[in-house]
Amino acid sequence: MKKQFIIWLLILLATSLLIRASREWVYEPVKVEAEVDELGMLIDQLAMCESSGRTDIKILDSNNLHSYGLLQFQEATFIGYTKKYNLRPEMEDQEIMNEIYNGDYQKELARKILEEPSGWKNWFNCGRRIGLDNNANIL
Repeated sequence: MKKQFIIWLLILLATSLLIRASREWVYEPVKVEAEVDELGMLIDQLAMCESSGRTDIKILDSNNLHSYGLLQFQEATFIGYTKKYNLRPEMEDQEIMNEIYNGDYQKELARKILEEPSGWKNWFNCGRRIGLDNNANIL
């Protein structure tokens, strides 16, 4: 009986210490700052407008040339900008064209193009639909 009383007393003491300690703890909210990639979000919207997010798409455009992949690049534009930004310096034109269905590469290239003041005009119709013409200040 005496042993049970001591155990009960120890439990009571431990509980009161925990309650007291918890009142003294200072809870500070943790600030999580996530960097928002606004340009990346716009590129994703552009891809949805251009190809419904499909990387394997090829269409005959209104200028009677084919547009390819996620962001609907035409061959000359794709090769020209790849060379301009020196993104694949070791590749010949045909090797560059092997990348035209690579969605990640198209996004990388689009990011470079959209950093130019009027780069959004390469996607004139979809660019206007998603507001790229009005968002030049964030590019």
